[in-house]
Amino acid sequence: MYYIYGVICHRLTSPLTFTVKQLANCTENIIIIHVDKKLGKKEFNLMKKCFSSLSNVLFLDERHDVRWGSISQIDVMLMLLKKAQDYDFKYISLISGDDIPLMSNKARNNFLDIAYENRAEFIGTEADCKKYYNRLNIKHPSFMFKKDRSFLKKMMCKIINLYNRKYNKLDLTNFPEVYKGAQWFTISNFAVDYIFKYLKLNKDYYNYFLYSFCGDEIFFQTILFNSDFKKNIKFDDNESIMSMRYIDWVSGPDYPRTLNEDDFEKIKNSRMLFARKIKSDSLVNLVKYLEI
Repeated sequence: MYYIYGVICHRLTSPLTFTVKQLANCTENIIIIHVDKKLGKKEFNLMKKCFSSLSNVLFLDERHDVRWGSISQIDVMLMLLKKAQDYDFKYISLISGDDIPLMSNKARNNFLDIAYENRAEFIGTEADCKKYYNRLNIKHPSFMFKKDRSFLKKMMCKIINLYNRKYNKLDLTNFPEVYKGAQWFTISNFAVDYIFKYLKLNKDYYNYFLYSFCGDEIFFQTILFNSDFKKNIKFDDNESIMSMRYIDWVSGPDYPRTLNEDDFEKIKNSRMLFARKIKSDSLVNLVKYLEI
C-alpha cells in the first residue's frame, strides 16, 4: 500500500522542489500536485519538466483558480482526495508548496505503519468552534476572497456582513456541529472513503459552503469529528500538533511565522511530520540539521 502526498501550490519554490524530490525518493510514496491556474502555461510546463524524471510524481490536469478563503480551496482538496482513491493507499497528507518533511521517508513510513494499525487520524480542531458558524451563515461577497484588501473594501465587507447577519442569515438548522482546524492534515483511506460516502448521502452539505469564508478549515473537520472517526483522533490544545504539523502561529512577525535558523531546535524537537513554512535561504541548513 502507498502513502500519498497531495500538494497544493501556485509556483515553483526551493521548499517545493526539495519536498517533492525527497518524497519521490521512496517507491512507497505517490505525490499528486495541483498547481493554481493563475500560474501561466509556460511556468506550469517548466514545473512539470523539473519533476519529469520522477515516475511517482503526477500533476492534476484540471487546474483551478484558487482564491483564498473561497470554495475553490475545498474543490482542490476534494480533487486530491478523489485522485488518491485510484490507488491502494494507507494515508494521504495534504501539504502546501511551503511545507517540508521533518523525517526521513523510512522513519515517517514506519510511524504511519504503526498509526495505521491503530486506525489513527491526524487532523486538528480548535476546542470551541461555535463562533465559526458565522463563516457559513451569510453569503460572503466575492471581493472578500483576497488576503490583501484595500481599506475601502475591508469597510464594505464589515458593513455587508453586519447587514447579512441581522437581516439575511442563512438557515443552518440542519447543519451538524461545526469543527474548525487547518486544511493541512493526514488521514487514512478509511476516512477518505467516509468523506465521499457522507457527501453522497448528504448532498446539501457542499452547498452550505458555496458562499462560505475560509470554509476549507471547516468542511472536512466537521464531517470527521461528527463521526466515529473522532475517537481515532488524539486531542491536543494545539490543533497543529493534532495534524502532526509544526506551524508557529504565536511568535510572528508574520502569521504563520516563516521559519528560519532560530527555529531549528524547536522544529527538530517537535517530532512532527511536516513543518510550514520555511524561509528558502534557510532550507539547506535545516535539512543538514535534521539529517534527512
